[in-house]
Amino acid sequence: MYCKECGYQIADDSKFCASCGKSLQAENSLGYMQTGNAQDYQPQPKSQVIAFILCFFLGGLDFHRFYVGKIGTGILMLLIGPFVIFGMTASEMADISGRGLSERGSTIVTISTVFAIILGIWILIDLVRILTGSFTEVSSQKYVDSGKSENNRLN
Repeated sequence: MYCKECGYQIADDSKFCASCGKSLQAENSLGYMQTGNAQDYQPQPKSQVIAFILCFFLGGLDFHRFYVGKIGTGILMLLIGPFVIFGMTASEMADISGRGLSERGSTIVTISTVFAIILGIWILIDLVRILTGSFTEVSSQKYVDSGKSENNRLN
């Protein structure tokens, strides 16, 4: 077998060219390294910058947690969201109509306010953890800082 980059003759089971160092593994459209073996598929590391942007602008929708593969806590945060929206809407509707909230409506608004505070603190903690690099992917990989991974490949 020959390297497609430099033409150097290499062994058939090599993963890198001994001459130019080029990876002989093909990357498919899903971001996995394709070597022919199913167990060799490795996901590309996620970008810390993208995770921060998702958390900052869409933190309430929890896209940053889905982005890094934390699906369980992402769904939990998505379940908290409707309570917050419903409670805030009920409060605004009562203010607009001029009628006060009933005891039941007041309880709903109080619960939704507590959920909003919890959600806000959770998002703030996620922002700080992303900035400090302690917010890792599900596979426990650290983020790729500045778009570079350990082997200097851009994200």
